Amino acid sequence: MKYLQYIEDNTLRLEVSRRGGGVEIDCTSLFNIDNAKMAAYQNYLGGGIAGAVQVNANFKPKKLQLKL
Repeated sequence: MKYLQYIEDNTLRLEVSRRGGGVEIDCTSLFNIDNAKMAAYQNYLGGGIAGAVQVNANFKPKKLQLKL
């Protein structure tokens, strides 16, 4: 599987700027979970300083099984 192409084809939301932003990706076709989504967001602290990157998923990665 070409993961970069998968990400491009399954991006639900993409908001990126110099002041932070985020991306949300639909992972449903990868795993045996309905409506599986992953998201990442970076905040902006001001003065040109980027903040932390936060990640979230609506499933528990340790319990996943790839669809074969």
